[in-house]
Amino acid sequence: MEVRFFKKSERQLLLDSIDRLWRHDHIYVRNPAVLEHLVLNTPYRAEFAGEDNYSFVGMWDDDGKVIGLQGIIPQRFNVFGEECCSSTGTVWYVDKTSRSKLNKPIDGLKMSEFAYSSKRKLFHRGGPSAGCSFGLSEISYQISEAYGAYMTRDLPRWIGIVDKDSVMKYLLPESTPPIILPEVHPIDYNEALKVRVDEFEQTGWDAFYHKVVAPKTIGTQRDYRFLKWRYIDSPVLKYRFVTVHNDADKYVGLAIFRREPIFGGKFSLGRIVEFICFQAEASIVLASAMLKTYPDVIAWDFYCLSGITAFGLEAVGFRRIPIWMDQVMMPTRFQPVDYEHMKINGQVSLSDNIRRKVEQMTEIPWYITRGDSDQDRAN
Repeated sequence: MEVRFFKKSERQLLLDSIDRLWRHDHIYVRNPAVLEHLVLNTPYRAEFAGEDNYSFVGMWDDDGKVIGLQGIIPQRFNVFGEECCSSTGTVWYVDKTSRSKLNKPIDGLKMSEFAYSSKRKLFHRGGPSAGCSFGLSEISYQISEAYGAYMTRDLPRWIGIVDKDSVMKYLLPESTPPIILPEVHPIDYNEALKVRVDEFEQTGWDAFYHKVVAPKTIGTQRDYRFLKWRYIDSPVLKYRFVTVHNDADKYVGLAIFRREPIFGGKFSLGRIVEFICFQAEASIVLASAMLKTYPDVIAWDFYCLSGITAFGLEAVGFRRIPIWMDQVMMPTRFQPVDYEHMKINGQVSLSDNIRRKVEQMTEIPWYITRGDSDQDRAN
């Protein structure tokens, strides 16, 4: 048995293996640019996996056949302003036909052990580390839980409704009226705060992030390098940026979101992937300006592991949907609309030196969204 990274020269083998083992006609196979955005073009891929490799691990049997896959997206993690290494995943699978010879969970872990072996110490630098992933299979969930990760069966979701009738008819067809839905409306705001749309630059953002955002939060490091790769350089999806600036023209808030057509383009949703602001008035300005960018969508949503930045969203009408409120559980997947999947599970794993800091807190200020993993991508 051999476990190693796929080489860049093995691109077709990787695509064929995903198609054969993971899912036939998956978006990674139909549009390899989506896969390569995650495991080739990431800012830390070469440092993690080597210049000549994808950050995608394979397992080969003794006959030279690929029987296991694990895609890894190396990142940086922030813990109250301190940086450490991190990663998330995109595929983790061992061939079903090999299960008579292999122990699937154990051999899946062999791929993980390889990826974080001593050869990768250049990336980890022997220091603290973290990881997060969402949309886990049940077996991946159980393994993560056994290893002591922070687990969620239901990643918190904020929803804002614009067109109640269309949402009731098409996204909540099993619900019985009357239902109270969180309707959103922009609020007129102080024009002393400047709003910019689709203008985003490195120097000002990094200064704001490291001085204001990072010391208050725990989550993937959202410096310009990460946000540019994750959203601006996305090969398929078009993300919009709204920023708010004070009278000194310094950043005080950022929202990143996209329009997602549903039902063949008959309607659209607003999918928020980042909402970052720590000033009350600026946060309301940010939420209102975002709503005005796409006034024709029928609903908006935002996933985040905590409500640390949700003040402005809630001020314009968004509400976090509690796990018991089944009547307003909208689908999470829309291409096509999947009424069976209403929640996103996930895990956050922390090395002991980070965990000790976190365990002392009664409420953990996570800033971890769908954008931290592969959950917001083309399907």
